[in-house]
Amino acid sequence: MVICTGEGDITASEEVIQPCLQLYPQSALFLFFHGRIEQIKGDIDKALALLLRSVESQSEWRQFHHICYWELMWCYAYKCDWLLAMKYAEKLATENKWSKATYTYLKGSFLSLCGEDEQTESLVKDLYSQVPELIQ
Repeated sequence: MVICTGEGDITASEEVIQPCLQLYPQSALFLFFHGRIEQIKGDIDKALALLLRSVESQSEWRQFHHICYWELMWCYAYKCDWLLAMKYAEKLATENKWSKATYTYLKGSFLSLCGEDEQTESLVKDLYSQVPELIQ
């Protein structure tokens, strides 16, 4: 239930995660899972705090940061904070190899929601033009 978007039991998920958090309150994984639960429940501010704590809790597993960045990006998008959503799309595009086309497209999309001046419009067009070249 925590990773997918299908049917799940949030109450059961919370019952499972709470003892884990009591034993390992700084665990990157348990903080991430708790953040996902809060995200699914719609408490985006709490989800953001937990996901950021998850990132800060360790520095050796950089790929795990990218999983957190993906969720952080969407949390900021839910809040219509397009600049911060774009920041995490950009981090993913520059630090990660999973789907540079997707991250670049999202970066352009979030940027397009930030304003309509000529410079922004030009940058968005440039980002979108890069997407076909980035498809693997």
